[in-house]
Amino acid sequence: MKRHLLFPAAVLLLALPLQAEELPAATLETPDNAELPAADVLAQLRELIRAGDYPAAWALASHAAAELEGEPEFDFYYGLSAAQTGNHQPALFSFERLSASFPQVQRYRLELARSYFFLGNLDQADTEFRRVLADNPPDAVRNNIQRFLDRIDAQRNALTPRWQSSLSLAGGYDSNINSATSAEQIELFNGLLTATLQGDQRRTGSPFWQLRGISSYQSPLSRRSAWDASAAISRKDNTDDAFDLNSLNLQTGLRWLHGQLQLRGSLSAAQYWLDNSALQQDIGVAAELYWRYTPALQPFARLQLNRIDSDINDDLDVLRPQLQTGLSWNRGALSTQAALSYASDNSRNDADYQARDTLGVSLSAQYSLSRWDIYANLLWRDSDFQAASTDPIANGRTRSEQLTQALTGVRYGLTNQLSAYAQLSYLDNDSNLAVYDYHRALSEAGLTLTF
Repeated sequence: MKRHLLFPAAVLLLALPLQAEELPAATLETPDNAELPAADVLAQLRELIRAGDYPAAWALASHAAAELEGEPEFDFYYGLSAAQTGNHQPALFSFERLSASFPQVQRYRLELARSYFFLGNLDQADTEFRRVLADNPPDAVRNNIQRFLDRIDAQRNALTPRWQSSLSLAGGYDSNINSATSAEQIELFNGLLTATLQGDQRRTGSPFWQLRGISSYQSPLSRRSAWDASAAISRKDNTDDAFDLNSLNLQTGLRWLHGQLQLRGSLSAAQYWLDNSALQQDIGVAAELYWRYTPALQPFARLQLNRIDSDINDDLDVLRPQLQTGLSWNRGALSTQAALSYASDNSRNDADYQARDTLGVSLSAQYSLSRWDIYANLLWRDSDFQAASTDPIANGRTRSEQLTQALTGVRYGLTNQLSAYAQLSYLDNDSNLAVYDYHRALSEAGLTLTF
């Protein structure tokens, strides 16, 4: 028997009575081109579901979806017949919609959890099953949910390596590819001289295209431990080749599970190129702790140390320890995270005027419904440099900056593997040294292939 047919019968006790007689008298064309009232289609689906003829119900519901999708009773029959015939992605869309419209109906949430389970989204399935448990369902339903939770734990700890990769191609416009000021002149030596900025010393806008690739691998070592590795590449090509930016990021780590705690140690390396010339290297080590306090709430902490080497200015070489702590909260289709971070540079070339202490706050949220994902991020960072600069631009002052960045975007799943997205972001860097004041806006749209 196929696994998608292993649905606990006790869960069927939670079906919501639906009133077919209240439906509008819509009609649709059947495969033989005869018009059939919507109420008759629902009546046929009802009988097919009761008889357990899910393939026939799925065939009829699939044909009627264009006309009736969005009607609660139809969505239920459509989603249930899809789930029982192994079409878990359309089932997910239906039960996401029903759960959002009728959050008090346990049956819809159970079917949503089951869809997540068979699509391999174990974390979301776990969350939805536990939400139903929190409402004290009948004992038979509780027992069947526990069987699913046991299977989720077993799959999480299964000794099966996993690959996942994605490739994105996007185009857009960057209003400030060189992160430069828009000021025309700056003062030197406390106003004794005035310099006029020209060319790429000032803000330069450009259209761009960008290619990104990510690949990750995870291999369990035991029931409670695993190692992982990932690689990410990015190429951004502007009309001005001098500011083309490419990067390569590598990471590997080990994680251990102990009850509700997860500990992960990792090593990372990153290389950046500007106009195909080496720009900067970043090598880091990190330790992370996650605590599954409740199914929805997860505090975390991260301690990392990075060695940063600049290929264009040795004064930028620093050793940067950083501490980050925060909370992740997931409730149904909404996922959010808030984090606080602090970093303090240690200059490796006695150039303290380039070393800084940085306090940061970040907020992120994502709302997923059917094929849509809507997401937003907000970052605020305050940086105080550790010493006054002898550079004539600084005029003997110690540099301080506040950076604010906001991003919002939307993603739409065209198929199970292919999605389209569009996003906007705006960055404002406010410095007490005018030459470091700048604004930057980016608009971007593209396609992502996951495999």
